[in-house]
Order: sequence, then C-alpha cells, then structure tokens
Amino acid sequence: MKQQVDKLIANVLLVEGEVYLPEVGTLILRRHAAKLLSAKQLQAPHSELVLTKEQRGASILSHISHIANVSEIRANDIYTEWLAQSFRDGILTIGLVCTIANGKVVIDEVFDGIVNQRSSSIVKIKPRKNKFARAMVALSICAVLGAAGYYLYISGVAAPLLAKIEQAIAPKDEVKEIVETKVAETTPIIIEPDTTAIVVAEPDSTLVAINEVVADTTLVVTTEPTTDITTEQTVEQTVEEVPVIEETPAIVETEILELRSTYSYAVWGVYRELKNAKEAILWLADKFPSIEAHIYKYGTRYMVAVYEVESRNACGRQVSKWKAQWKSFKSVWVYTR
Repeated sequence: MKQQVDKLIANVLLVEGEVYLPEVGTLILRRHAAKLLSAKQLQAPHSELVLTKEQRGASILSHISHIANVSEIRANDIYTEWLAQSFRDGILTIGLVCTIANGKVVIDEVFDGIVNQRSSSIVKIKPRKNKFARAMVALSICAVLGAAGYYLYISGVAAPLLAKIEQAIAPKDEVKEIVETKVAETTPIIIEPDTTAIVVAEPDSTLVAINEVVADTTLVVTTEPTTDITTEQTVEQTVEEVPVIEETPAIVETEILELRSTYSYAVWGVYRELKNAKEAILWLADKFPSIEAHIYKYGTRYMVAVYEVESRNACGRQVSKWKAQWKSFKSVWVYTR
C-alpha cells in the first residue's frame, strides 16, 4: 500500500506541480527559469520541492478515491495507514520523492534526476562574435536614420541644415569659384560714355562728329546736321542686354491663428520653426492656388492646415476627396481641437 501511495504522490507532483497532504502540508514542485549569473555563467532551469502549511491544490485523498475507485472514507483510511508507515522518528519518508524533517525537504536523487535533466545547474557560456547579427543591427540603424532623414527632408525641416553641411564640406577652391561666379553675375556692367569725337574721312563725304549716348541697355549714336547734309541721319547700335538676376522672393508675413475649440482641421504638417511653416504656405499657394492654407499655433510648434470646419465628418470627407485627387495629400490627417 505504501509504495502505491508514494508513486501516486510522485505522479501528481509531476503532472499538477502540487499536492496537499493532510496533517503535513502542501508539497510544491517549484520550477525556476534560467538566470544569468555573470557574462560567462548561466543558471540552468531547475526545479525544487518546497513544503508549505497552506492548503493548495487537490488533496491526496481525492486522488486516492479516484484511482482506487473507493469512497472518501476508505481513501482517508488508506492515507492514515500510509502516514503511519511513512513517519518514523520525526522524519516523513515519501519513497522515490523526498524526505521531510522539521519542515525541510530533501529531494530524492531518483526524483531529482527526473525533474532536473542536467548534471550541473551552472552552465558556462562561451561568447561568440556574431558578425551577421551585428551587420543586421547596423543595417537596421541605417534604415531608421534614412527614414527619419527622408521625413525631415520632405517636411522642409532638414533643408537649411543640409545647405549648411554642403557649404561646410565643399572644397575651398569650389567655394571661391562659386563666390566669384555670384559676384560676376550680380555686378552691373557700366558703359562709360565716350566723349571723343570720331572723324571719318571718305571721298566726297562730309566731316561728321559722332557722340555716343548711353541710355539703359541700348547705345544710341546720333549725328549733328551740317550744311551739306540734306537729310537727318540716325545710327542706332544695340548693346547686349545685361542679364537680370531674379531675387528670391521674401517670405510673406503670414498671420498665425489660434485653434478653435470643437473645430476639425485638415493638417498638412506641424513644424518646429515658423520659417518652415511659412515656406509650406508659399509652396501650397503656388501648387494649389484654389486651396487656402493657414498657420495655427500648436503648442510650441506651428501647424499648417488646408481646411477647417466644425464637423469632423465633413473634414474627413474633404480630406478623402483630396487624397483621391492628389498624391501630395496622402499624408494629410484630421485633427479635432
């Protein structure tokens, strides 16, 4: 009888992890996960038996009644007989499982070999350099940085920074050439009037004094009338026009509006710098003149919205219409105050 109950306790612990023994307590098979002790040592997963006075899990009496197909009263008699045979000199011995003395549980070697497969609970780690993993991590970081840079570029935030970087890394000769080219393009061409009279002597011709007069970009040469000249002569000489350099239009001062409560806005973008928000307004005015965009104060930033209305549904329908019509509006989203 004792061996059958010992085996039953072992099976219940392996399957359910705990079993209640009346007058003794609850035996619990506690499983511990792997634990890193140091860079070169790992505590392997292991199990241990502990005893608690609390009643947890199913009682061994119900298991005996079910396995032996007897009543609970008969199961209690079987358990009482087993307890009397197992308890000697203050030590409870559960065959092939453990011994219990003064609340301390000493696991049996056979049972320990079943629940703990490893001969040693401490595992040494041999670190290896995984070049493939490092390469994948580096590629992932580059991809994230590239995506972030692209987002900043299309939103207009990175453009001033990129210009400064390009100027900083440009070779000195190239910078000098660019500066000289700009100076040459922007320096006006001044034509000094020639006050010296040009004398032309030809057979049967009259002495003619020619004075050059410069007006704007056209050089006009006129002749003064003499007694031998019957008709007035005018000579015009065209001078090549000076190239006109178009100046970058200054950013128009745009009113910054306050967000209204309960209103919904079709947001084009949110910018940290006011200059970038104004540039977005100018770009929208050039590409989509039929759409009226405004700048709104959005906390410490500036929000550019292309549409505002009290109804969120109406705002959403308008945004969907624009997204279907223009690819540039794919990133427009709805914000409700």
